[in-house]
Amino acid sequence: LARSQKIQGRVSRIGFDWPDITGVWGKLDEEIAELKAAPSLEERSAELGDVLFVLVNLARWLDVDAETALREANGRFTQRFQKIEQLAAQRSIKLEEIDFAALDLLWEEAKELLANGEPSAKV
Repeated sequence: LARSQKIQGRVSRIGFDWPDITGVWGKLDEEIAELKAAPSLEERSAELGDVLFVLVNLARWLDVDAETALREANGRFTQRFQKIEQLAAQRSIKLEEIDFAALDLLWEEAKELLANGEPSAKV
């Protein structure tokens, strides 16, 4: 991510950039469509790289540091999953034995609890 930010910052300074953020959104849509259509592992890998590259460019346009945004997203995910584990332990639920729908309900509950200030606890 950091290297992509550096590359994109450099080329934008010389004028190789979209005139506005609309172009970035369009490019992201295009790259996601190409990723969805990619038939081989090699093509999926290349297209996923393109999606990530465009996302870093979008972050630049939004004045967001991509590394920081991803690090914070990882932190939020970890907190929420720890809360799911805590809720499951309190309810004697084995996470590996419930279906995705039940996990998703726990996820939403964990998000709400954390948003309302309840601390996460490692289990």
